[in-house]
Amino acid sequence: MIIRGSLYKNVNIHNLELSGVEKDVHDLTNLPSQKINESTTFLNATINKKSINLRYMADGINSYDMTYVERENFSSILQDKFCAEHTFKNILDYNYEIVVTYIDNNFQIISEVLLDKYNCK
Repeated sequence: MIIRGSLYKNVNIHNLELSGVEKDVHDLTNLPSQKINESTTFLNATINKKSINLRYMADGINSYDMTYVERENFSSILQDKFCAEHTFKNILDYNYEIVVTYIDNNFQIISEVLLDKYNCK
């Protein structure tokens, strides 16, 4: 399983009055569905108050074929990768939480990772 490439791509916004974390949150929740790399597709993002939900599809992976240990390793890799992203760190510093959900091609959940300023240091 390959997880590489940036999990966040900048998107130009039309409202230039937004700055700092507001701009980061706006950009993140307005990303179009897009292929991130050869094994990951970003599906959508939603926001509810200070909780941002990101949904990705892990292309070519069937969650039923994964063991518990493989799922846990996958979740750990995801958390490390997302916590390393500057944009996510900036958003988390403002007391937002980010829930990252990865699904397989059958729309079954592979992993859900909660990111907040306490577990992303």
